[in-house]
Amino acid sequence: MPEQEPSCEPTVCDSRTQSAIMTVLLVHHDQRPWATDELVRDIGRPRDVLDAISNLHGAGLTHRTTDGFVFASRAAIHMDRLDL
Repeated sequence: MPEQEPSCEPTVCDSRTQSAIMTVLLVHHDQRPWATDELVRDIGRPRDVLDAISNLHGAGLTHRTTDGFVFASRAAIHMDRLDL
């Protein structure tokens, strides 16, 4: 029987998924557009990933292409590089 992922509060899960996506998008040695399918494979939970991508886009932290790629916005990259 496959292990089930522990459930969490929706807002906590959403924050974790958004954080995981931004971590992937902001890896310094691999900053590139990522296919939505790649993010789903890496992070799991397709519906959560799609919702998180929409939320990050709405916040101005990511851009999306018409063919399904996602990449960090210049503002997100700049913020990530600041030493806070």
